[in-house]
Amino acid sequence: MSMKVAVLGAGAWGTALCFPLSGNRNDIWLWDRTGLLVQAIREQRQNPRHLAGITLPEGIFVTEDMEDAVRGATAIIVAVPTHAFREVLALASPLSSPDTVLVSAAKGIEPSSHLRMTQVIAEAFPAHPQSHIACISGPNFAIEVARCEPTTTVVGAKDGDVGRLLQDILMTPSFRVYTNPDVTGVEMGGAVKNIIAIAVGIAEGMGLGYNA
Repeated sequence: MSMKVAVLGAGAWGTALCFPLSGNRNDIWLWDRTGLLVQAIREQRQNPRHLAGITLPEGIFVTEDMEDAVRGATAIIVAVPTHAFREVLALASPLSSPDTVLVSAAKGIEPSSHLRMTQVIAEAFPAHPQSHIACISGPNFAIEVARCEPTTTVVGAKDGDVGRLLQDILMTPSFRVYTNPDVTGVEMGGAVKNIIAIAVGIAEGMGLGYNA
């Protein structure tokens, strides 16, 4: 069954998520506040700023109108940087339904409050059911998702039905989606993975051995 899905943020990750989403014949709306970028994506059918050279699938609507993007959406996936997350949620919250599944695709924590992004969603949508708040967190490289190379990802959702819904929306032959009820663990894994990778690279570069 085709569902409307809004992706907020036309960065590399938000744009890349449109590829598996469109593979399931969903009605995809990609929103960004930058008018020039929206216009360029519309005209070129690719994201010249973040994923140049990769043509977007057909049937993806690109807009800078938040109401067009989120009104009537089954799921809203928020893929903006953590420092802009709360501001974008404030634009979306008056326009969404309590039945909408809200998904954080940001890999990090809010700099000012140190809250996880699903906690920020809960604050921005105080009347929204907690069971309808979820997250998606790699390990993924956006360019490989956009190229439809074999990829796995993890959806954190306390409600099993919500997890299965997001599997149905996102899963394709090349994009394998696993669910986990440990939302905190999934979010923290996404937040610290790059820090760990940098530390591992330093240890490797200094020749400190596998134990380090």
